[in-house]
Amino acid sequence: MVRKPQILVAAATLLMLTASACRRPDQKPPKPAKVPITSEVVAEGPFQAGVPLLGRVTPHQRIEIRPPATGRISYGASGAGGFRAGQQVKRGELLFRIESPGSGLALAEAELAAKAAETELARAQKGAEAGILPQAELEARQIDAELATQRLVKARLEHERLTVRAPASGTFKVERSVVAGTEVGPDTLLAELAGDGAARVEAWVPAGELRRLTLGLTVECRLPGTDTLVGLGELAELSQEVEDGGVSRAVVSIVQNLAMPRYGEGVELRVLLPEVPSAITVPARSVIRNGHVTSVFVLEKVGKSLRAGARLVQLGGEDGERVEILDGLKVGDRIAVEGAEYLADGLIAQDVDQAEKKKKGRP
Repeated sequence: MVRKPQILVAAATLLMLTASACRRPDQKPPKPAKVPITSEVVAEGPFQAGVPLLGRVTPHQRIEIRPPATGRISYGASGAGGFRAGQQVKRGELLFRIESPGSGLALAEAELAAKAAETELARAQKGAEAGILPQAELEARQIDAELATQRLVKARLEHERLTVRAPASGTFKVERSVVAGTEVGPDTLLAELAGDGAARVEAWVPAGELRRLTLGLTVECRLPGTDTLVGLGELAELSQEVEDGGVSRAVVSIVQNLAMPRYGEGVELRVLLPEVPSAITVPARSVIRNGHVTSVFVLEKVGKSLRAGARLVQLGGEDGERVEILDGLKVGDRIAVEGAEYLADGLIAQDVDQAEKKKKGRP
């Protein structure tokens, strides 16, 4: 949609060209059209800048769920279809079991051997008490029983190892479901468990912004392209190592989860810098940016008119709506805001807000 100032400028230009073509030689040229703008008087005040970043929501912890050994898989509550994306589990819940070749047989053999050793030990103890079995024979049976018990414990642990329970409460992320009865091994990724706990956001910081950031700074999280605040956090990790692309990794720990998106989705971040008690700021839309050159139009009153003059400025931090001016302006300067992009040095401007106030009889 065409903006109102643009329509006014185009209309004024057409009017000037028409008048110039139609006037007689003895007529005076018409006065140049005034560029409609809004303005603001520069003032000082407290200001809190922010560093904008893009991030992705990540879980508090990630645990890969893989089979401990090669064998056929069977599931607990998940059913024969295997794990599902978004499935929630509780710590200690039975996930699956691996039927490994020989694992059941090994346990059965160990149980039989332990029972036989206990029987032999009991017989030896009676013989020793009756004086018909040497003490050395009793000690040998005791050693045999102890070894059989240790082998049984080991077999049970190995058998239990093939029964996998949830190491933490959380939500599954599944790329491909593995149905029951499939032969799997330690290299098979069954699911990734996103552990419950405070969400985190992984972000990338341009190298030029690293010097402005410190751990512990407050971070606002918003849905991309909106002003909807979905969470508050703090800067928990900040790498000083610059990677390919001129960025460094940062991690934000979410302290207040208002409505954070699901794991893997993107968010817009603003890292809030320490507040400056007194700073000159201007609306972001008043700044003219041409590459690395930044300027604003300062308005000078000439009679009843306002004459625009470009002024180079040095920018500081931003908060999304306003920009800190480190050099180039002073308190009391009047600058163009809306319509500033249509101005040039020496053009006459008209403050439409002031004109509207005069029409309504307000100062």
